[in-house]
Amino acid sequence: TSYELINKRNPNLQLLEPFGCPCEIMITKEQVSKFGEKSHEGYFLDYSVDSPNKHAFDKRTGTIKECYE
Repeated sequence: TSYELINKRNPNLQLLEPFGCPCEIMITKEQVSKFGEKSHEGYFLDYSVDSPNKHAFDKRTGTIKECYE
């Protein structure tokens, strides 16, 4: 692959997640009550092109959110 030509080693594929796998979307501190939910269930969609974040579909709200590592 082109990665191998540039870096002289094989890419690490352990951190990759398959499309559609279940994930947890963390809720920001401003939106969390003391005894409320800390996350929502969702599905992994893809990796962000311009940052190390991920995009996930939030089942509860029906929207696509950017998730931080």
